[in-house]
Amino acid sequence: MAEQAKSTSPGATDRATALAAVQALRAKPPLKAGLVETFSNTLTAQGGTVQKITSIDEVPAYIRNTILKGDASEAQVAMGENPELSSLPWAENGNFQIVTFEAVKHGGISVATAELGVAESGSLVLLSGTENPTPNNFLPDHHVVVVKESEIVGHQEEMWEILRKRCPDGLPRAVNLVSGPSSTGDVNVTFVFGAHGPINLHALILSSGTA
Repeated sequence: MAEQAKSTSPGATDRATALAAVQALRAKPPLKAGLVETFSNTLTAQGGTVQKITSIDEVPAYIRNTILKGDASEAQVAMGENPELSSLPWAENGNFQIVTFEAVKHGGISVATAELGVAESGSLVLLSGTENPTPNNFLPDHHVVVVKESEIVGHQEEMWEILRKRCPDGLPRAVNLVSGPSSTGDVNVTFVFGAHGPINLHALILSSGTA
């Protein structure tokens, strides 16, 4: 009888209610569409540009046609020590000067590869290191990031779980989540881009099954 009274006491009911509320807050919100569509829509709404590509070899042509508008003048492109990017057909697609992050100045173009994409927040996940130096994420005017379609996950909880598995010895010094170009509305409540970083963010989604 005492045990029955204990299980139905106000204190037990309040605790169960509180636990249920905590579990509800921890539940991941459902996505409005598929992973790629949600990622693209969210990033675009935050001022980013999204383009699907079928081969990473399309990156130089994208920069020439979309960013440089076909201009044949010499253009500086910054990247880290990333063989996948440095081996792209740059010479065949324009007058590009490839530089490392030490040479990056304000302005110009940087290219990077994302470890993951997060659909819920429209975020590109960039790990610091020699392949993707952190300055390249914030100094150039145009930030071009390639993310594989198969590496787009739904929520940040999944992102952290994957990163911890991929980095068993510990995460790198910086994990940057880039969810759009730099922007601010601090001055006269006027929304402007490029306040503290790139004016333009270009996410190139590499179709599954391609390299």
